[in-house]
Amino acid sequence: MHFNGDSLEKKEIDKNQDDEIAKIIGTFDPEKPDKVLLYFYVYIMKGECDKAWALFSKYSQQKILETSYDEMKESDEFYLQNEITSKMDLKKAFEENNPGLKEAFWLPFAVNSYAEFLIEYADFNVKIKKDNKALVEAVLKRTDGVEARLPFTMFYEDSSWRVGMIETADEV
Repeated sequence: MHFNGDSLEKKEIDKNQDDEIAKIIGTFDPEKPDKVLLYFYVYIMKGECDKAWALFSKYSQQKILETSYDEMKESDEFYLQNEITSKMDLKKAFEENNPGLKEAFWLPFAVNSYAEFLIEYADFNVKIKKDNKALVEAVLKRTDGVEARLPFTMFYEDSSWRVGMIETADEV
């Protein structure tokens, strides 16, 4: 089964226009795991990566900090330019939308996770929601009706749904 932009139903979204985004996909709602997941990708594509970072689950943030710090410290240039000498410095860089992280982390993440593709072509639906855990599916539908479903595990933490990106990868 092959899915590409030519065979999928596309949403025409200008990711730089907040009012256009809200008109087409609705407004951000921390109580709706499907909206949180969709806006997670919107924030990445808009360069508001600090907002995307805040939407990762605590566990995903912890694991990303661990692996990113270990991988990035081999690339001394980024760390020297940004005076990152610890995982706490790296966490602060994520929280403050450090421009160096956009190239070092967020751009590869956006490409590898098909962020723009999901925003334009997927419908995000809550499949299961129980207590503080939910399963959200990004559904891609071809023009001939064939569908692909991508599952994402979400967690309710600190009064909002969060994207369990690492947890999702561990389950797949």
